[in-house]
Amino acid sequence: MATLHQAFSLFALIFFLISGSGADQSTKTTQAIIRGSSRIGAIVDTSSRIGKEVVVAMEVAKEGCYGFGNQTFFHIKDSQKDAIDAALEAKELIDTVHVQAIIGPHTWEEVSLVAEIARETQVPILSFSDTAPEWATERWPSLLQASPDKNVQMKAIAAIVQSWNLHQVTAIYEDTDSSVRGVIPHLHDALREVNSERGPGIYAVQAYDSMRTIALALNKNGSKRGGKELLENILDTDFHGLSGKVKFKNQKVASAEIFQIVNVIGMSYNELGYWSHGVGFSENIDGNKSKSMIDLGQVNWPGGPRDDPNGWTTLRIGVPSSSGYKEYVNVENDGPSGKNFSGFTIEVFKETIKRIPFFPSYDFYGFDGDYNELVEQIHLKKFDAVVGDVDIVASRYQDAEFTSPYTETGLVLIVPARSSSKAWSFIKPFTTTMWVLISVFTVYNGFVVWWIERKSCDELQGSIPNQIGIMLWLSYNTLLSLNAPTLHSNLSRMSGVVWLYVSSIIIHTYTANLTSMLTVQKLEPTVPRVEELLNSNAKVGYCTGSYMAEYLPGVLKFKAENLKKYGSAEEYFSAFKNKEISAAFLGTPYAKLFLGRYCNSFIQIGETYKIGGFGFAFPRGSPLLASVNEALLKITENGKVQALEKKWITPEKCPEIQSESSSLGPNGFLVLFYITGGTTTAAFVIYVCRTNLSRDRKIWRTISAVPKRWCSLRTPFTTRVASAEIPTHTFPEAPVPPASI
Repeated sequence: MATLHQAFSLFALIFFLISGSGADQSTKTTQAIIRGSSRIGAIVDTSSRIGKEVVVAMEVAKEGCYGFGNQTFFHIKDSQKDAIDAALEAKELIDTVHVQAIIGPHTWEEVSLVAEIARETQVPILSFSDTAPEWATERWPSLLQASPDKNVQMKAIAAIVQSWNLHQVTAIYEDTDSSVRGVIPHLHDALREVNSERGPGIYAVQAYDSMRTIALALNKNGSKRGGKELLENILDTDFHGLSGKVKFKNQKVASAEIFQIVNVIGMSYNELGYWSHGVGFSENIDGNKSKSMIDLGQVNWPGGPRDDPNGWTTLRIGVPSSSGYKEYVNVENDGPSGKNFSGFTIEVFKETIKRIPFFPSYDFYGFDGDYNELVEQIHLKKFDAVVGDVDIVASRYQDAEFTSPYTETGLVLIVPARSSSKAWSFIKPFTTTMWVLISVFTVYNGFVVWWIERKSCDELQGSIPNQIGIMLWLSYNTLLSLNAPTLHSNLSRMSGVVWLYVSSIIIHTYTANLTSMLTVQKLEPTVPRVEELLNSNAKVGYCTGSYMAEYLPGVLKFKAENLKKYGSAEEYFSAFKNKEISAAFLGTPYAKLFLGRYCNSFIQIGETYKIGGFGFAFPRGSPLLASVNEALLKITENGKVQALEKKWITPEKCPEIQSESSSLGPNGFLVLFYITGGTTTAAFVIYVCRTNLSRDRKIWRTISAVPKRWCSLRTPFTTRVASAEIPTHTFPEAPVPPASI
């Protein structure tokens, strides 16, 4: 007891010296408590380690505060971990012993019953319970929470965890009653022999400060009365205790705002700095603040230096040795583990973990087997992760979890390609709709020109079949030039000029597109649709060891006997060449390599099935997964993945292939069709209107000439005869015909 008392006294003395004159005056006030009878009660579980520490601390505090002739009665009651016993002990302390204050108990169940017992007498209860509901202070005004809220302290710990980007931590704490009171002095002496001190537990420190709080309250204004007066004095308490600043707010000890960070190293420790609530980390209280603990200096972790705080051993990472695409994964017999690993997926993994400061060390290990078995090794604890050209599929999630895909996702169908027939290439520059529109506008323009010019040109006359032939000839003649028979009307000339301009653009566009089609190679698939493969029972290839062995029969309904597996691009090419398969299903990353390698010998058809994509595999619930995903996003957004893809995967440049959609439609010529159609229609309407107007004028002249003619007929016939000249010669007599009988 003496040794423990000396240790606590030394601890308190050092703290008071650091605190300055205010702390020194507080100590003098505590030890100068008025002499007389004082009765203080305590309710603790003496069978627990916490209870034993609290008892020792209160004994030490009693001797430190009352060691100068004071007559003090200290009554400790054992709750025996039972709330009912605690309530009964509290009733005895209040009604029989007449204590002025009660320290403890620890659990809220005990505290609530003890506070209810002390409700009428207003005996102050200094509780060690960490939590209390908001309504407790209103119901029990004498209940005080001597244990400060741990929320701020937990924020300090969270800030430390955040500084090292730890997404999952394990809290290790002691929950045993094996320690005994007699061990503490011996432990203290042993630590002092090696120039070290592991300090009292938090509950012992809080018990010491609670005793001191009561002492200061009893000594205030020379009062030794209990009840409400003592409660008010306790609420006015303000001093620096062993647990920090002791000041009540809303009947609770206010939480600390600054915490010191200590790095424990074996049997010693290193003071790193401080964490301030709402501000951050700093090497000293008044120093520059930082949001990360990394800026405080060197940290020694149980498992290694500051850049390896997790304490993990070297990770075993499995890599597929049987990949047929060396651009993605290439495993050679070399390196520390007996093999050398390279390829696009390996480089992406290395770039990813560069963005994770706490990622543990690792070694690659080759695996000979299919990909499902490789992923299963994570579940079997053989590997800690898998890196390679491993597709993300649902069936593998029972053994592991995957990162986000870092390649294109999808499954495509590859078939042999052949050059398309050029016999009908001359009609391919335009679509069918475009040809129909050209024909319609050509005939329409020719008809209008024929209609306007037919009365002015004898060549446009004749029988109906002859006029139809002339009209069609005139239509397509004006499509090319104005070297047709001379046009007499300005209206037909206007229509012809506009159509000639439009037709010139169409002809030049046709010539350019046809030239392109004849000079650029155009491929077409030997199998146009997936349905044709299904109906013809054709053989189809897929990757060895992939998920497609179940996907193709189960989802796409291919017969299992029609499926053949291959391990590399060379094997696929040989199978196509030997007519072993008619098509092959490849993941998008593999298809890009295959089509690039064999250029224009094969072509992709049909839709892209949204499945797969390469990802890294980790154990289910791995704390590394979130950090790896974040790092993958970073190297994707900054263009690093694209640069690696260009380095490892970009195929050789192949000759350009003409696509099926190169025929031009009418969309690019609609304005021209509107112009020529509108011009021709306007010319036709003007001609018809003018012709009708000329006809109307002739009819009007005829009608107006009738009255004039009628008036001229009314002149006397005799007057005209009289004025006429009479000839003077005589006519010979005509012979008299013989009389008829």
